[in-house]
Amino acid sequence: MLKGIAWGISTSFLFSVYIVLSKNLLGHFASPWLLLASGIGIVALLLSIIKRRHVYKEWNRRQWSLVVSMALLSGVFNFSTLLCINYLPASIAAMFLSLSSVVLLLRTCRIESRPPIPLKLAAVIFAAAGAFLVLGVKIQTFPFIGLLFGVSTLIFSTSADILTGRMRGMVNTKEVVFSKQLSKVAFACLGLILISRLPSTLTLR
Repeated sequence: MLKGIAWGISTSFLFSVYIVLSKNLLGHFASPWLLLASGIGIVALLLSIIKRRHVYKEWNRRQWSLVVSMALLSGVFNFSTLLCINYLPASIAAMFLSLSSVVLLLRTCRIESRPPIPLKLAAVIFAAAGAFLVLGVKIQTFPFIGLLFGVSTLIFSTSADILTGRMRGMVNTKEVVFSKQLSKVAFACLGLILISRLPSTLTLR
């Protein structure tokens, strides 16, 4: 449990650094370029994936469908995140990402057809109150498209987390990470193609 908490805190810290860095870089680079840069880690996994290629021949249809679904969810989540960061202040974008744990709790309870325990319910209430104080009071000052990407980030993030839980024990962690990195590269290339075909006045910054 302590190891899980340590990883959770580390992940939150890295995400905050990612948000601040992305917010600064978006003034100089379009979103697809940043998404492509974040997917560079795929290079470090290539050798391991090649060595394990014999494993993939034994995968059944369910395993392949889980990996493909994870890749798609990860791609749209990362793209939505960058676009949310682009249109909203870094603190508001971070708030959407932090709310994913609360939304995940509610979605998990709905899937398992059980009510949340009182402590978790209290966490949901406090998180909702905090989001209202940060966002609700001045919601009209933020662009609608940024809020839309923020909500999309919530949906895709929790969906990816739920899918990750279903993949546990069925697919190796390296394959899960590789599928996420591969989707970043694929979505980044798609975004760059779209940018090249847009009028010069429209950009995916």
